[in-house]
Amino acid sequence: MISDNGDDDETRGICERAVAEDPRIQYTRNERNLGAVGNIQKLIGSVVTSHYCILSDDDFLFPNFLEDAMDAFRESPHLGFSCSPVLFVDARRRRLERRNQDWRPGFHAPSLDSVHQMMRSHFTSTGVVFRRDIIDVLGGFHDFGDDRLFLTLVASIWPFHVTERMGAVFVVTEMSFSGQGGIGRQTSLPTLCDSLAANLSRIAQHVSSEFRSEVSSIFISTYVEYLRQRLRATGGQHAEDRGIARQFKSLEPAASWKTVRRAIREIPRLSARSVLQLATLNPAATSTRDEPIDDCMWAYLQGDVSQREPFLRAAAERFTSSSR
Repeated sequence: MISDNGDDDETRGICERAVAEDPRIQYTRNERNLGAVGNIQKLIGSVVTSHYCILSDDDFLFPNFLEDAMDAFRESPHLGFSCSPVLFVDARRRRLERRNQDWRPGFHAPSLDSVHQMMRSHFTSTGVVFRRDIIDVLGGFHDFGDDRLFLTLVASIWPFHVTERMGAVFVVTEMSFSGQGGIGRQTSLPTLCDSLAANLSRIAQHVSSEFRSEVSSIFISTYVEYLRQRLRATGGQHAEDRGIARQFKSLEPAASWKTVRRAIREIPRLSARSVLQLATLNPAATSTRDEPIDDCMWAYLQGDVSQREPFLRAAAERFTSSSR
């Protein structure tokens, strides 16, 4: 399934030719640009298969990705998702990172350890195959496109599998969603607040009582960090920022929530430093060392299809060497 987000380039012609050659391809075109997250959410709403994965136009999958994922589902049909380590490419700086190397391949049950590790070293949706049932419970994709929070929530509810082989390449460019200043800077305060309320409700309904409060605390502190980013980006000058208190009237009061709730009511007068002081439970992301991109890899990323096999070999060598 391809969703054309109202692009005015050659996308439509390319997709229509592909549909003519292969009837399995379904192509739709939005009348207007829905934004990256809106386009993905619309597409996920059309999923009718038992499993799905998300592939943005500048990312791509390795030949083994779907095979490895479906092998995991056949072995354990109750999995919520199967995920693969990814190669993260920053095309702005011509650097790459080998991510998710700290994960043990194999089965992982819902646990606080899995939640903490997902927060530190989350997979990207590009490298994940989800079970269709997730859409009915969580909507199938995060409210504003945060892979870390969405996969952490899913991992706190369903068991999942980590494949041994690298499965995908995630590319960041100047024009991509991930390359335009971060989620906190791009997302409005009302959206952040509505999303937090919705996710706290999902946690209360679906996460085991054994570690429900810890997961709630992690989510609250992460959203507070995003609120801080937004405040720093806007200076609290937007009308939507000043009216944020109304978004929280329906929340259930809880001991771990009261301080944050009081602070958010005072957002027009709240300094970035004050908000930062609340964000004490957010685990630091696992640091990774980036590396230069090989010439053949860069050539393939720039559209030289003759470099596909050299790219795959170079990526596999990088991944293998880092796993030893």
